[in-house]
Amino acid sequence: MTHLRRTRGARTLAVVAAGALALAGCTSDAPASPASPGSPPATSSTQSPSDGLGAQPLAPATETSLPVLDAGTDDPFPANLEPDFGPVGEGAELSPTGMRFGVHDGYDRVVIDLSGSGSPGWTAEYTDTPTADGSGERVDLAGDAALEVRIDGVVHPTEEGAEPWEGSPNVAPQSAGVVEHVVRGPLFEGTQQIFVGLGSREPFRAFSLEDPTRVVIDVHHPSVTGGDEPVADPDPSGDQAPFPADLEPDTAEATDDARLSPVDLRFGVHDGFDRIVLDVAGPGLPGWLGRYVSDPSLPGSGSPVELAGEAALQVHVRGVVYPTADGAPEYRGPQRFRPGSGRVVEEVVYGAVYEGQAELYVGLSSPEPFRVFRLEDPTRVVIDVLHPDITGDDPGEEEAPFTADRLPDTAQVTDGARLSPVDLRFAVHEGFDRVVLDLEGQGLPGWRGEYVDNPTQQAAGEPVYLLGDDYLLILVRGVRYPTEPGAQPFAGPRTITPTAAGVVRDVRYGAMVEGQLEIWVGLSSDQPFRVFRLEDPTRVVIDMQHP
Repeated sequence: MTHLRRTRGARTLAVVAAGALALAGCTSDAPASPASPGSPPATSSTQSPSDGLGAQPLAPATETSLPVLDAGTDDPFPANLEPDFGPVGEGAELSPTGMRFGVHDGYDRVVIDLSGSGSPGWTAEYTDTPTADGSGERVDLAGDAALEVRIDGVVHPTEEGAEPWEGSPNVAPQSAGVVEHVVRGPLFEGTQQIFVGLGSREPFRAFSLEDPTRVVIDVHHPSVTGGDEPVADPDPSGDQAPFPADLEPDTAEATDDARLSPVDLRFGVHDGFDRIVLDVAGPGLPGWLGRYVSDPSLPGSGSPVELAGEAALQVHVRGVVYPTADGAPEYRGPQRFRPGSGRVVEEVVYGAVYEGQAELYVGLSSPEPFRVFRLEDPTRVVIDVLHPDITGDDPGEEEAPFTADRLPDTAQVTDGARLSPVDLRFAVHEGFDRVVLDLEGQGLPGWRGEYVDNPTQQAAGEPVYLLGDDYLLILVRGVRYPTEPGAQPFAGPRTITPTAAGVVRDVRYGAMVEGQLEIWVGLSSDQPFRVFRLEDPTRVVIDMQHP
């Protein structure tokens, strides 16, 4: 199994081949029509990104997706596991200048920007041994599958008129559906290598676009069947939340005759909880031990497991046999996936089978109460994790000091949220300053609030100039563009410069990108803050305590 690592919060980058990469805000590129010859998966289809959430900030750069309006989109688009190629144009003299990443509805996208003359060629194919051209060195790539992309028609950066490639040599997306790592390899004899590490081999397509010139690689998200409803067999507490659950370890013993093989791993979102189901085949009934751990690791080797999210739930499923055992059916489920629809589950990893146990690792946005139980006909182990409280009630502490800190504050948006920002307000209270964003529409907003060192627009990459010495960014999620049918216009101020504030010096209504609205707050110092939402009317509230 590929070596996995886990970090809490922002994700660290793996060791990779040398090279330089420029990471800018990712645009949503769609295949030109007609597509380049020799690439069956991308013959004529175009793909428009959904209006869902874009990718989340990386460290130190950012990754975002900008919407485009392409007609004739088919979803899913044609793609497969076969090599994909396109011929280089005559006289092509191109310089790779940057790489961008974005998450879309049903697929991940990698874009390689090029400058110069002519049309690029490419070859994209899965490889078992990612190797750097020229040196022959193995490329250290996160993930369980490797996609190698060769872009032809490029010139050496030392040639006259060539443009440089600037920035980091690799990207480890935190919000991808299947892409775990993107690496710029060497530029050797007119070919630029790009390596894409994936959680599993999935159908892909590659194509080129013009104005500006770029090569695009799209990879379908893993197919994860969702939502296992408990059958009429005895169920510990029904299938409606809230059910009895807590943060304590949950354990049960396997039956003596258990010789079970994991065969599939599924995920579903239910009313009030996320559900993970491990299907098993064979005699007997499984046992389990589910518990929160600070450092999830592989059994036997002790190698750390990397998971998205701020909390890790590790579940040992007991009573299983090695996949090499006589008569053991093959596991055909995903090795890892990141469900975009999860309320609290951010990533699920199917780990090793070791000494009669199959390991499951669940990355969560926060530690929430959970339960584990088994069902029969067919046999399966079910893990339910309650959603965080999203009632939108006021925290109830209107007098400072209230519970607050300087750490990132986040909440999930509800399904189907389509909200229009309509006003932005500010007030000074006893012991704290308050910013309120009023919204109209359906659903409840989500958010991510955090202090940033260099205020920068998420999409354009342009600096945001704020008064103050410290800067707070609130990404409000679940909003829609004012040009959409039925959307309400924003009628509030785009800049507020308080004269009587305790700590706030500047408030800016920022850009809207992929269902996220930027709210910027400049402060005289980095004070504890909290973010919450209220209903009737719907609004997001940001409170910052006075020094």
